[in-house]
Amino acid sequence: MIFFILLLLLSTNVSANICLIPKVAIVTNVDNNIGSLISTSLSKKGYDLILTHNNNSNNIDKLTKNLVSKYYNNIKIIKGNLEDCLVVDNIFETYELYFANTHDLDILILNPPIMQYNIDLYNINDFLNVFSDIYFKIYDKTILYMNKNSANCGTIVSVLYKNLFNDIYFDNNYINKIKPFKYILEYVIKLNNFRCLKNYINSNIIICNYICDSNYKRFNEFTGSYNDNKYNIFTYNDLLSIIDFLCSESGRFINGLTIDINN
Repeated sequence: MIFFILLLLLSTNVSANICLIPKVAIVTNVDNNIGSLISTSLSKKGYDLILTHNNNSNNIDKLTKNLVSKYYNNIKIIKGNLEDCLVVDNIFETYELYFANTHDLDILILNPPIMQYNIDLYNINDFLNVFSDIYFKIYDKTILYMNKNSANCGTIVSVLYKNLFNDIYFDNNYINKIKPFKYILEYVIKLNNFRCLKNYINSNIIICNYICDSNYKRFNEFTGSYNDNKYNIFTYNDLLSIIDFLCSESGRFINGLTIDINN
């Protein structure tokens, strides 16, 4: 009898721990007023962590740690441009240093460095091998926090969107080859093709973002057009539609949401 009581208590405790995993929403790089509106909407939808800021991210470390501390004991934020910590000439060695000592973290909230370099200077395949080996070795406990600078569209992150995701999206074998993309899905959401998200039930975070072409022009996934002057890819109503879907019966499989827009 005592054994069954202990078993019941143990199973109850496990369930409680599972429930402690936050439903995460991060809204980045938005105008303060719109950010407040989105945050209010997300809060009403039941998201536990809401982080809003514009281009001034001086308080991001303190704010994020405070918000997440009730769920995780050990938080580490990595932020800033790669140039800030460029201590070696070799770009791959730099990444090894940049992502070092993260294996002991409960969760890593990462703002990946923006690389202000011409992608042609580097072999993309070599970079992807290093990127996946070093960075994605912790993919199972990582929230990929994207804050892309509108002035730096020609980044490796953008290249990942363009050159990688099309292959991954249509080729399941390629998904298996680069396993992290089964868990951290990088995708530019098209409103007219939104239902395709149901295919990615293993994702623990969605990134809504714009992509840029090699000529540094902004690409609007919704209209399929390029525009150098218009920065708003998502309207507020578009965002509400996305939020409504993610919180609906069809979208309940999603554990995390990141919306990255530019105003």
